[in-house]
Amino acid sequence: MQKMPCVLLVDDENAALEGLRDIFEALSFNVFTAENGLEALALLRSETVDAVVTDLVMPEMDGFELLTLVSDLYPQIPVYLTTAFADNDHLLSPNAALAAGIFSNPVNIAKLIDDIKKSSTN
Repeated sequence: MQKMPCVLLVDDENAALEGLRDIFEALSFNVFTAENGLEALALLRSETVDAVVTDLVMPEMDGFELLTLVSDLYPQIPVYLTTAFADNDHLLSPNAALAAGIFSNPVNIAKLIDDIKKSSTN
């Protein structure tokens, strides 16, 4: 039986974070959560994860800053961005190209999970 990936979910909105966590846990993923990019980086120093799923707009450190740092410090970990602002100009920034995927809210959970499973088996 294939080991399910371990994901780090990052979102400052508690309801969104809990909702995603419940979905991933129901599918037997191992899940860590963080409420901002700073918490996520602290967790990455002590835990091994297969993917990061982060909201774009957060206090302390936004999703682009987290994406850039994870790409530099942990290049093997794919980062997926979620945002309610998919038509926003900042998604055209060079940083967006570092993302393994960008998902508009409401997130297509089936596609996100499929992408994470594919990236964790490579």
